Amino acid sequence: MLTDHWETGKAEQAKTKFTSQETCHLIAHLTVGTTVQSGLSVPAITSCAGYRKSLSDYPPCFFTARNRVTIGLFMAKEDRIKKILWLAVTLILLPGVVSAAEMDKGMAKPKIVSLDYCADQYVLALADRDQIIALSMDADQGHSFYRDRAKGLPKFHSSMAEIVNLKPDLAVQSWRVTARMEKIINRVGTKLIIPRYGSDPEIVIGNVRRAGESFDQATRAETLIKDYRTRLQALHSIPKSPLKAAYITPSGFTAGTGTFVDEIIRLAGLSSYAAARHIVGWQSLPLEDLIIEPPDIFIASFFDTNLNSQSEWSISRHGRLYKMMKDIPTIYLPGRYLSCNGLFLVDAAERIHGEAPKND
Repeated sequence: MLTDHWETGKAEQAKTKFTSQETCHLIAHLTVGTTVQSGLSVPAITSCAGYRKSLSDYPPCFFTARNRVTIGLFMAKEDRIKKILWLAVTLILLPGVVSAAEMDKGMAKPKIVSLDYCADQYVLALADRDQIIALSMDADQGHSFYRDRAKGLPKFHSSMAEIVNLKPDLAVQSWRVTARMEKIINRVGTKLIIPRYGSDPEIVIGNVRRAGESFDQATRAETLIKDYRTRLQALHSIPKSPLKAAYITPSGFTAGTGTFVDEIIRLAGLSSYAAARHIVGWQSLPLEDLIIEPPDIFIASFFDTNLNSQSEWSISRHGRLYKMMKDIPTIYLPGRYLSCNGLFLVDAAERIHGEAPKND
């Protein structure tokens, strides 16, 4: 009858029906192939007990003193094995979990601080807002091109101590602000990004591309570069006008040959008043020259930001110049277009071209 039960898959029935010691021995023998001389071996108990959960589930034939001890020891051992197995699984899986966490961290875009208002422009043009830890104190001032984008973002004084405390991934600066800055901030894991100096369009494009790659915003940078090149090409195709434009600032200085402002005037389709008078670089603009041979257009810049620092001896304080600027077409170009060398050269040229009188 036992064999019938076993062969028909009713071993559990057999174990509960036959409760004599001999029956249990026979079950153990059939299941593990072991003859038990006295009591039951651990494999025999396991086979005979099936999937019982406690001592009360075992048949009465198990309740000898020796079997009770054997069963208890085996169950305790089984619990320890389970704990060891769980520990092993945890140790195996934990490195994978840690690696995944490290991977997520590695995939996060770098956190950034910028140390001056020209560095701010690269960060504000390319980085996501949640990448920006802090901008310079001038980020939202009148001479900051992207001042509107800076609203609501943290600012700081760009000190070395602040950088060490904030521990950004990147710090961007367009000029030297502190000796040994790069060496010191590298110690806290911060990389210093310094755009190349120059107003040449290819330098500007190179700086944008490098910043985009550093910020993990290469696609955004390439989009800006493509737009920049398209607009620059359009400016080069503008018919040239004989109208002479004189650039004037509150300090009384003008921009001659070799300056990025002179290049902007030419990109806008105008002729340079300073170049016609053989002025090279940044020089004072003689009031006498303006009176003797007036320009066709004035381009006045930084009058919206720098009047408080105006020189007492500047021609821009002279009443005659103000009268001329009322009588001669004058384009007031906000200082933010020119405050960062040639970074916004295309924007400035487009604005000047759009406001300049057309030569009929």
